[in-house]
Amino acid sequence: MSDYKQKSAHFLRRNKDWIIGVLCVYLLAMAYMAVFQRNYLYFPGDVRPDIELFEALDRPQIIEVTPEDGLDITGWYWPPSESDKPVIVYFHGNAQDYSYWLERAKYFRNDGYGFLLAEYRGYGGNDGFPTEQGLYNDARAYLNNLINNLNIDPQNIVLIGRSLGSGVATQMATEYTVRALVLESAYSSAVDVASASYWYFPVSYLMWDRFNSLEKIGSVQSPVLIIHGEKDDLIPISQAEKLYMAVKQNKKMVRIEGAGHNDIYAGDAQKYIIGFLEGLDYPDKVENILPE
Repeated sequence: MSDYKQKSAHFLRRNKDWIIGVLCVYLLAMAYMAVFQRNYLYFPGDVRPDIELFEALDRPQIIEVTPEDGLDITGWYWPPSESDKPVIVYFHGNAQDYSYWLERAKYFRNDGYGFLLAEYRGYGGNDGFPTEQGLYNDARAYLNNLINNLNIDPQNIVLIGRSLGSGVATQMATEYTVRALVLESAYSSAVDVASASYWYFPVSYLMWDRFNSLEKIGSVQSPVLIIHGEKDDLIPISQAEKLYMAVKQNKKMVRIEGAGHNDIYAGDAQKYIIGFLEGLDYPDKVENILPE
């Protein structure tokens, strides 16, 4: 036996108990993360503000839907004030920041757009607990309600997905040919995001909810706009760039200089979205507003 092998064997014998202990701790930690992984993926927060706090003319309609798994959930809907404007269906991120979302709604509504805050199960006071398939079921229920009950043509629907919601919006855009898909601070997949944070675990083998937008976005037939902060340290812009390269249809990408994950609207993200949507009807406008 070589001197190196002898030293290695001696080291293992001397430290066998310590090595086994560390390995056991690691396996227990990995098992814990595997079992409770959804607690680290979803962060449902407080209930929605009381609708009575809204001014009478500003109150949303409460849209109640029942996804195919039988859970009743509700979202907030403001119909378009201009007949030629589409309905924005907004799939939000993890944080329960209603003041932020209501500001987004107000901006679009002031320009005549409809706006549906498609609240998920487990969020905003809705019953249930979020899962990937559960969020897809919720999204389908909202879209089917718009199409079948409110007679909104899919071509008069724009899907906006932010962060967590980008995976939901992308999946829906593979199932419904809508006017446009807009992704804000989007990931290539939930596995890619988790792998960066938990690099010491075999995340790709353990994750249940994968939200693999990179695999799906190539089949989206609608025009796609991707907006991302150049300094996003939660979801690196490289993931959004992967998505952009995989889109096969009409597409634009806006990189917000100096912006991180939560402040892209300080960089005029909303102006770019409006410009993109107008540019779908008026192609000469979009090049003047959106950088490549």
